[in-house]
Amino acid sequence: GPKGPFHLAKPGAIKAAWQTGAVLVPVSSVASRAWVLKKSWDRYTLPWPFARVTIRFGRPMPPDLMDVSLLSKLIDRPLAL
Repeated sequence: GPKGPFHLAKPGAIKAAWQTGAVLVPVSSVASRAWVLKKSWDRYTLPWPFARVTIRFGRPMPPDLMDVSLLSKLIDRPLAL
């Protein structure tokens, strides 16, 4: 299964998108109130009922624009929330 640390992009999704020709779309979310499962590897967040959830989408990255240097920079940097 996935390994930590959380909020750090891993190469699997990028490699799969590149190999299949799929477009990769970065996504992040935050909830105004939520339960956080602190013992899970990714600190899974479950929003409370009626909590406000904000979802942000990054620019789609077509596989033909993905190069090795860009991918290594994206993988080594924590995700901005």
